[in-house]
Amino acid sequence: LCNGNAAMEVIDAHCDSKTKDAHDLVRHNIVVFKEGEKALQVLPGLVDQIPEAKLNLAIYYLKHDEIEAAAELIGDMEGDSPQSHLVLGILNTELAQTKGDPNAQANAKRHFQSMGQSSTECDTIPGRQCMASYFYLMNQFEDVNYYLDSLKAYLEDDDDFNWNYGISLAASGKFEEGLATLLK
Repeated sequence: LCNGNAAMEVIDAHCDSKTKDAHDLVRHNIVVFKEGEKALQVLPGLVDQIPEAKLNLAIYYLKHDEIEAAAELIGDMEGDSPQSHLVLGILNTELAQTKGDPNAQANAKRHFQSMGQSSTECDTIPGRQCMASYFYLMNQFEDVNYYLDSLKAYLEDDDDFNWNYGISLAASGKFEEGLATLLK
């Protein structure tokens, strides 16, 4: 399945509303497929039953700038999967930026590096984004550029990607290319 809408079509074709409401995993997946719709109603009750529910609730909080709520939910979690390293990396980056916490920045680096160097993720878009984030936090912009350049063909229409890539190019002295990327 390539996106949430396609996944919802499959669920709608095979499940009536009673079935959707009766099964925790289906309710969880519907929230995910609908990009967090009803997350606060469904996911809190599932965090102890479905491991991904805790991460998906934290993602919801992060997307809605509820950093403290995400930190309370998963702040003491150890990364045990590439996905948890990614979410913990983002959370710790937010904590480092908002609170100036050097421990959070060190944790963010560790989590991004763990995800980016994972044998299952190192050649994926999220894995390469994590390595770019790691090097960004290390202020090693030539390395950031290496990873982001490898993603350009896939993400060149994404404003966030172009912002990060343009800033990194400029930080490494490639001002014209950086400006052109920022203006996309």
